[in-house]
Amino acid sequence: MKVLILLFGLIPYWACAQKIDLGEWQTKWDNSKAYLFELVELADTLDLDYRPTPDQMSLRGQLTHIAKNMYFLSGRYLEYQPDSFDKEAIFIHLDDKELSIEEIKQELEQAFSFAEEAIKAVPPGGFDTMVQFFAGPKSKRVIAWLLQDHVTHHRGQLIVYLRLLGLKELPRYRGW
Repeated sequence: MKVLILLFGLIPYWACAQKIDLGEWQTKWDNSKAYLFELVELADTLDLDYRPTPDQMSLRGQLTHIAKNMYFLSGRYLEYQPDSFDKEAIFIHLDDKELSIEEIKQELEQAFSFAEEAIKAVPPGGFDTMVQFFAGPKSKRVIAWLLQDHVTHHRGQLIVYLRLLGLKELPRYRGW
């Protein structure tokens, strides 16, 4: 009997765990974007080709990688493919070693919007859909949170680069 009570008590938890709250996701996405753009503003006058060691991405590379990953995850795993989406052309442009900070900001803005639209395009119940990810089958819900996590990971690396370049005053962290 206790097992039955426990199982029935967990059903509401399991039901909630299967959903993604788009409002919460959106708030975190907007804050993540704002935080990244505050850091990008600080990089405005810095050498975009700077890399702490020869085998690490440049400052420009970190920023364009963030944008490329948004397109990659959204297009491939969330299956967001609007008619105007030309991943190859976007990636060729983002690989341009001469992109200015203004062009990078514009590209990041577009990538954030693309990923946001991809999330909004997932139909009701669609976050339960499993996709074949390189690390094994994952739900689209996991991909939605991976979009957030990847930005956070590379934003952290960007913070280290900015510190190594001598910047002392950085924007205050907000992860919510």
